[in-house]
Amino acid sequence: MVNPAAGLGLLVAASVINTGFGLLMKLNGRWAWENTWLAWALLALILFPFVLTQLTVANLAAIYGHHPAVVLRVTLLGLAWGASQIFFGLAMRTAGIAVSFATILGISAVLGGLIPLAGDARALLSAAGLLLLSGVAVMLTGIGFCAQAGRLRDAALSQGGPVSARGLIYCVLAGLGSGLMNVALASGAPLSEAALVSGASTVWAQNATWLVFLVSGAIPNIAYCLWLLGKNGSTRRYAECATQSWPLAIAMAGCWLGSAVLYGIAAGRMGAWGPIFAWPVYMSLIVINGTMAGVLTGEWSIPSRAPIRQMAKGVLLLVVAVFLIAGSGMQP
Repeated sequence: MVNPAAGLGLLVAASVINTGFGLLMKLNGRWAWENTWLAWALLALILFPFVLTQLTVANLAAIYGHHPAVVLRVTLLGLAWGASQIFFGLAMRTAGIAVSFATILGISAVLGGLIPLAGDARALLSAAGLLLLSGVAVMLTGIGFCAQAGRLRDAALSQGGPVSARGLIYCVLAGLGSGLMNVALASGAPLSEAALVSGASTVWAQNATWLVFLVSGAIPNIAYCLWLLGKNGSTRRYAECATQSWPLAIAMAGCWLGSAVLYGIAAGRMGAWGPIFAWPVYMSLIVINGTMAGVLTGEWSIPSRAPIRQMAKGVLLLVVAVFLIAGSGMQP
């Protein structure tokens, strides 16, 4: 059922849950990065999606057997997206959190939202298309303000410094790959339609696409984490802090998958253009909620007010962008 207002509400909920994923990862400091990331990949990308899809979609083997080309396309997109998540982690290390987050989500929002419209000049020049493009432009401006605010904050905390060329390359690669999640959701539409024919509800039909995409995306992440575990000798940490870290890892994986599933449901509620304008709204909301979470957890407790003013401008622009992009989906 097409209901843009309900879809927007689901996007807000999905972005809030995604913020919980980030906060839980931050709290899991007793594990090395590879410990947490491997647990996330196994749970959020393989175990949880498999169980959820088995419970909500019937005749999976037949669905995949009737659409081998679609399965292959979604698999390749998943592998590329999975590799981009590794670059996301590397970018955080080399370019810093503020620059990485703003750059990666900005690129992801633009590509993930506009690639499905590529080549359709008529759609882009329609009232809805022009409103969408205006919203994306405002969103990029807002994310730029947020990135600058992050750099000013890091400088105030004596963590500033020039961003290396390698760090920016990692950001670009991660951003290019991150938007593939939305592209895969659009490309996997025949799988979702086949799931509907097999009796799945409209809420859960997209799980047929998610399962292929996420399991494929897990492969490069698991391989990289296993290499780091061997290199750093951090496998033993799984046993050392099990009672505290495993519950956090399970909750973190649940938040991430829950956010992704809610996004898919929200996009489906927004009609034919759902995958196009829902993605940039989702990315903008994540930045807004992530910023608010950072304020509440003391990340912006600094003497200088300039970074906070800059961040406030960026968040305000992102709020405007959300309304512009969401409004494009409500055009006739």
